[in-house]
Amino acid sequence: MRRPKWLAAAVIGWAALARPAPAPLVGRGPRPLRITPSAIEVRLLYRVPPIRIEGEAAAGSLVVVVVRGEQKEETFNKKVRAGPIWISSGKVHVAGAPSVFLSFSSAPIDSGPPRQALDEQALTPAGIRRLIRVDAGGDPVDEEALRANYLSLKTKAGVYQVHNGGVELGRGEGSGVRFTVRFEWPRKAPPGTYTVTVFEWNGSELKPVAETTLPVLETGFAGWITEFAARKPAQYGIACVLLAVVAGFGIDFLAARMFPRGRRPVH
Repeated sequence: MRRPKWLAAAVIGWAALARPAPAPLVGRGPRPLRITPSAIEVRLLYRVPPIRIEGEAAAGSLVVVVVRGEQKEETFNKKVRAGPIWISSGKVHVAGAPSVFLSFSSAPIDSGPPRQALDEQALTPAGIRRLIRVDAGGDPVDEEALRANYLSLKTKAGVYQVHNGGVELGRGEGSGVRFTVRFEWPRKAPPGTYTVTVFEWNGSELKPVAETTLPVLETGFAGWITEFAARKPAQYGIACVLLAVVAGFGIDFLAARMFPRGRRPVH
């Protein structure tokens, strides 16, 4: 039986609409990028699909792709030893470092550009280490040890990562070659606007050739809670206290219903 032409056209049109459109080419510089997804939406369960970055680089060059977060000051408790125990003694403020640093290269990065060029562009943890500013309120501290501990803390949290060989190079097309980066977004990365930069090393010069942004947004209930806490911190604090009180009474009520005084198990 022959199907009507309009039915076949409707099926084809539905399939075209159901197929996700490719992410557009974005970015500044001579070589545009394609990032999929173009924005990360963080919901209550923080389920983020794998990130894919695609672009084009000069054939024969070492390619480095870096994802950086915004610089934010962080405050830590300063610990001092008092006999056999450690106690808090003031605060230490750390600034100058990106909140997230993800580096991917087509080959071991130390095999290409010289150390000075890498440090100037802050493409390695050692380069980031030079950016870190430590303020202990005038108290004497070992700043180098604090910088090393800060980098170790970020690495263990998964927000500082270095992947040698994380850039996959495809077949060349004339003077260019396609590259792809695939990775999982760090679960502890905070919402914000991240910068994605592509560098090329041609044997004599290390230069950025493409740059774009990757927004990470909290949506749904998690986004509402964050916005409420930022706009009305006093009301947010009161609501948290009331919620804790209600939860406490609720647990006590359930325990009384489940284990009446005359029926409580004997220990």
